[in-house]
Amino acid sequence: MVGVPTSKGCSTCRTRSIKCDEARPSCSQCRRGGRKCPGYRIRSKFVDESAKFQAEACRKTSRDVPSGSNVGSLNMLSLTGFRSEFRSLEREGIVATFVQDLFPIGRLTVQHSFIGSWLWHIPQILHKNRPIDLAAESLALAYFAKKASSNEMLIRSRNTYANALRSLSNAVLDHRSRFTSETLCAALLLVHFENFVTIGGKSWITHTGGVGRLIEIRGPHRHCTGLDNAMLMASRGYLISQAVATGTGCFLDGDEWKNIRVHDTNFPLMPRNYDIYHEGLNYFANIPGLMKNFKRRSSGDLSVHHALIYSEAKNVRSAMVEWFAKLQSNARLPIRILLPLPPGPHIIFPSIYEYRDIVTATFVVNYSAYLLQVNNMLDSLENSNHYLADNISLSKDICMSAAYCSRGGFCGTQAMAHALPLALSALPECYAGWIQRQINVFERVRESFTLRSAFLADEGITKG
Repeated sequence: MVGVPTSKGCSTCRTRSIKCDEARPSCSQCRRGGRKCPGYRIRSKFVDESAKFQAEACRKTSRDVPSGSNVGSLNMLSLTGFRSEFRSLEREGIVATFVQDLFPIGRLTVQHSFIGSWLWHIPQILHKNRPIDLAAESLALAYFAKKASSNEMLIRSRNTYANALRSLSNAVLDHRSRFTSETLCAALLLVHFENFVTIGGKSWITHTGGVGRLIEIRGPHRHCTGLDNAMLMASRGYLISQAVATGTGCFLDGDEWKNIRVHDTNFPLMPRNYDIYHEGLNYFANIPGLMKNFKRRSSGDLSVHHALIYSEAKNVRSAMVEWFAKLQSNARLPIRILLPLPPGPHIIFPSIYEYRDIVTATFVVNYSAYLLQVNNMLDSLENSNHYLADNISLSKDICMSAAYCSRGGFCGTQAMAHALPLALSALPECYAGWIQRQINVFERVRESFTLRSAFLADEGITKG
């Protein structure tokens, strides 16, 4: 099953039934008529091309049978070769279409993402490593299962996931393959499968931080270029949020990890202002360790000195505020949109934020959430409410970003899952009902098997 474009050209030319040359950034027809070109959003329909793959595999297999051979004695060999070639071609088509459909290159509207930059490496390394092949196929099949509403394909994706997990377990047990790039890549693919598919309580990679441990043990020197660098950049946000959720420190706060730069800077899907986002993630990486030490101090551990924690929290806060000012001067931060709704007591937020892209939105939301947590620590250490007003403002920024993040897929959903409970605890009681409804909305998105929504949701705006 592969994606086939259902139409070409901009929507204006298609409506007017005229030929569109698809020039960028706008077509010549719209330029000539003085109209704003809406761009080219090519939707895909999904066509079962098994027959095509089968025919191609059969032709290749027949070419491989020596002339004059005893056909009867080669029946089993030919059948085995055909099946293997067919599966390879089918997997290649499924995975390549999956990546292209999630993170298309060459369209006017592009989903800039560190995750997309990593995923585009996957089709190039298929057929070289069994754990990667199975892990990539399981994720792609799950995606198409939802898109085609195919329970049969969903079952197949789960079975492929089980095979991938067994294959990956064997690779981890083998000292020759334990810390290879391929093993880490397969593990990261399965993390994403586990994030979007309910598979019971045995998702050991997500639940035990397997990816984080693999990256940490491999060491920073292995993540400076190519696929390894792309995997690190794609997983940093996940590793930081996981450390915050589990109350553990994060190894990414070490200078040797912070000094690793983004390598593939010219890739089309690389986020704009990637260097500023990279710097922001380095500041975010300090939060888990700071929170861990604060909790130790709060529980009576006198080995953690009050003055040291206070000084560290102040320094982290100062650095984050300075970084956010830099982000504001380099990126177009949210535009306040007034909702077309009649005023009344049921309208908690009469306006919402619209962003340039989901990367900027999630960084703003994560910044607000992490700074809110640092403020709480400082207020506790100072035994004051010095940062109360700031926390209310940060919490409102989070809430007013909910509508945009509901359309922002995996990144938007993950950011809100962390930020909304913090806003709930910081804002007055009158906001509680609205925030809880938003928490429930995002929880349903996370629990539902909706890979399309999880990555690139196009709909589902929640009104204020």
